[in-house]
Amino acid sequence: MNSDALNEYSRKNDSQVQTLASKIEGHVNEERIRDADMAEQIIELKAQVSELSGEVRELIGMWQQAKGAVNFMKLMAAIVAGGSAAWAWISAHIAFTPK
Repeated sequence: MNSDALNEYSRKNDSQVQTLASKIEGHVNEERIRDADMAEQIIELKAQVSELSGEVRELIGMWQQAKGAVNFMKLMAAIVAGGSAAWAWISAHIAFTPK
């Protein structure tokens, strides 16, 4: 290769390198913008999650209270049913005679 051809080849490569460098720089800037947007979204999501966590705790507390009330009502129903069954058996098997 002569020196003119070599200079032309290296100038051509320099322009390609510059083009690629500008494309890479543009891509890096786009990624930085995306990262900043993602960071904002993560902050917003963390706030939403903490708000929802409090609401979920409240719902769990209400669920446990309702479950306790239902269990109490079941216990009372069992006691009443047992008492009614005992009363029915006693009244069927023991004659109440007035004195």
